[in-house]
Amino acid sequence: MSDREAHVGDSGAGIFLSGSDLETLGIDPSTTDRVGYDVTADGVELREVADE
Repeated sequence: MSDREAHVGDSGAGIFLSGSDLETLGIDPSTTDRVGYDVTADGVELREVADE
């Protein structure tokens, strides 16, 4: 994955992941519309979000 720098403001921070970034993380970008994320003490953890 490429290195990116986030700028965090009062409303939080946006993250951008390319299709190849998602593939590197084990998420198939051709079948995934959305991902969720949790910020932990160890970093950012991504997860696929199922359609509701």
